[in-house]
Amino acid sequence: MKNSLIISAIIVLLIICFVRCSNSDNSPTDETVISLFTDFKIMNNKGEDLLNPNTEGAFDQQKIRIKHLTKNGDFVMFYKSFLNYPYDFFVFTTIYDKTNTFALLNQVTNDYIIENKITAIIQWNEMVSDTIVTQVHRGRNNTSKTKVWVNGELKEDIHNGLTPEFISLIK
Repeated sequence: MKNSLIISAIIVLLIICFVRCSNSDNSPTDETVISLFTDFKIMNNKGEDLLNPNTEGAFDQQKIRIKHLTKNGDFVMFYKSFLNYPYDFFVFTTIYDKTNTFALLNQVTNDYIIENKITAIIQWNEMVSDTIVTQVHRGRNNTSKTKVWVNGELKEDIHNGLTPEFISLIK
């Protein structure tokens, strides 16, 4: 169980380390991004994995999209063709229970961090979505996640011991 978390954390951190964040004026930045991703398990009310294509009513991973709120107030579909994960997420299978985990990466530039928060809508399909707000802390040379809300409900808060391995969403 710990091995899969360590492996997924290392993979995401490596990906993020290779992604360069820039200011809107494309000037260089010395900011290093650390740990802005959040892992989710997506289940139905029977506890079945909705990212497994063999599950009835599963979400088609090829159709899942992420929209991020910009400073001008618009939600913009995330797609960056030059990234390894151009739609700002990836799905991996955990070793210990063989279920899928959805990793929301938050590979955003400063234009998407508003009052130290990143707001994303995960569009699972045409009818089902979730709003994820990630509060970030900006240090001199890093940016890290401190809190996560799902549809307005606090699910993660590193300063108060609320640090789940993943956030479960029932659809």
